[in-house]
Amino acid sequence: MKLSELVFLTVIFTLLSFVDSQVNLFLIDFFIVSNITYLFLCYLCFRNPQKINSLFGAYIGFIIDQIRKIEGGITDSKLSGKLDLNRVALGGHSYGGATAILASHNHEIVRACVVLDGWISPIPDKVISEGIRAPFLFIGRPSWDDSDYPGNYERLADLMAHSSNQTYYLRINQTLHLDYTDIPLMSPLVKHVMDVGDLNPSTTLSLINDLVLE
Repeated sequence: MKLSELVFLTVIFTLLSFVDSQVNLFLIDFFIVSNITYLFLCYLCFRNPQKINSLFGAYIGFIIDQIRKIEGGITDSKLSGKLDLNRVALGGHSYGGATAILASHNHEIVRACVVLDGWISPIPDKVISEGIRAPFLFIGRPSWDDSDYPGNYERLADLMAHSSNQTYYLRINQTLHLDYTDIPLMSPLVKHVMDVGDLNPSTTLSLINDLVLE
């Protein structure tokens, strides 16, 4: 992504976030939330997923640079001298998983990558063919065959085959895409209207937490 595009989209997201915050001051009493920023982001993600993923990857790179400045004492912070830059890990769900993989490929400082039912399509072919250097854990639903991206797991297999460190690939039966978020905990009715599987959400999230932390 060109620097001009990065700056332009950053400005747009900042302005939309400001609009959302101002509109929500009036809507909150009616239990309505404006999220124009998220809707615009979704539109961009599906229109050009690889370009937007590179935008998110650039944001992760910026954060890593700021962490280095804090730890090095360049930026004054109460966290200076307290950060272990040898234990940096990235994780994400769905599109966020693609961003975690891209940033893990681009930054050697990343020592572990965890992805929950990640969408692999936005990852550039170069990253797939080179793999990532950090240990990699992927946990996801049994199959993507009934989704808009039936080749998701084949692309994941290629990525893992080209990665140079340990890779772990786990599927949890009776789960769907949103089981890897907190959404199923909101109500037992959620599974009837959203992409949620039959496994009890408390079981799913407890299992995921244990696997990630093990």
